[in-house]
Amino acid sequence: MEADDGTVNEVLLNSGLINWIGIVGGIRFAQRTRFKKNFQSTIYWFYEIFTDLTVFINILSQIFALMASEKMTERCLIGFPLVSCSFCFFISNYPRFKRQEFATLVLRYDDVFPNTQYSDHLEEEIKKAAERVRLTSTILVFLELGPMFTFCLILPLVNEASGFALGPRKVAIPSLWPWDPLASFKNYIILVFIHAWASIFVNLKKIGFEESFFIFASRQVALLRHLRYNLEKLFDPLEVNVDGTVNKNEFTSPQRYWMEEKLTQWVKDHQHCLRLFYELEALYKWPICIYFGATILILCTSTFVTSDNSIDSQTCIICGVFTTGIFCELFFICRMGDHIQIETEELLLGLSGKNAFLSNWKEFKYLRMIMTRCQKESVIRAAGGFPLTISTFKSITTSSYSYYTLLKEVNGKLTE
Repeated sequence: MEADDGTVNEVLLNSGLINWIGIVGGIRFAQRTRFKKNFQSTIYWFYEIFTDLTVFINILSQIFALMASEKMTERCLIGFPLVSCSFCFFISNYPRFKRQEFATLVLRYDDVFPNTQYSDHLEEEIKKAAERVRLTSTILVFLELGPMFTFCLILPLVNEASGFALGPRKVAIPSLWPWDPLASFKNYIILVFIHAWASIFVNLKKIGFEESFFIFASRQVALLRHLRYNLEKLFDPLEVNVDGTVNKNEFTSPQRYWMEEKLTQWVKDHQHCLRLFYELEALYKWPICIYFGATILILCTSTFVTSDNSIDSQTCIICGVFTTGIFCELFFICRMGDHIQIETEELLLGLSGKNAFLSNWKEFKYLRMIMTRCQKESVIRAAGGFPLTISTFKSITTSSYSYYTLLKEVNGKLTE
């Protein structure tokens, strides 16, 4: 399927995409171009390179600072920005090699049920899903970009303008540079803006990539809910009178043919929906696996910084809000995987309370096929092994706390 950029972008916007997140963050996962004019596209291509270069430079400076650092608190203060930058650099470049697959999947989700009944119900489900995606992305921007942008740019500028009312001049994130950032105002401001750019690009790239997953996953949920609704409506004509008798005139040959045809179409739609799920899992299983590992490191290091008594209150509060954002982000991703699993398991609820026993032998044949295929579990597995469920959210939280406890013990021994 040839992916047209205009159509792809329109489908994404209708599915809940917040366009400015990807544009400012310099990330494209399904769009080959951001702008129609060649001149604008060329400028934006250089802008994307600039965002990646900024992130990469920050990675190098933090690695050098980590190697030179001796205190555990400093290492952890470097640790979670370093892991965030590294993960961001990966997810910024991953879509470059998978852009055609992303774009094709977008169009397939949009055209999955071209001749479906009750299309208004499907459109309503897609609109609800889009609203949830926008709300989720907005929350993550507020909880992740907000505190880091404040920490890296707003507070240093306010401190300079107020004559160091917040304390002496200091580097927001420990890092090593060819110049001394505290030697002069000029050197300091250069570093402040480098860190500010990094805080914007890293968080928006990460949120933009997660937003792409939310879009696909919410579409999958909308399709499953629509399938259940269709299955429920299929058996509405099979009614039993209040006195328990059946009106045979209601089951004419045209109605029987209609039901058999619709059951056949339902089976085809369900199989198509499953194929889309497998394509979705194939695209995200490795990024989600790396995301799980990165999240464990981010949570344990940022929690260590927040709980350290030597950290000033401003840093503690901002790191605390950022950690809360990471927890919410992990919860949203795992919960989205849960929704897909739950909706798959509840497909057969469409038959609940229906008079399916009145079906003839041909209809029973399709019913058996439906019941058999609906038993197949649909769980997104990171790297083919770790399920994207709330249980995994609990496991990652527990693992993060274990590593945090280990860091506290090691730090205690080092300071003795």
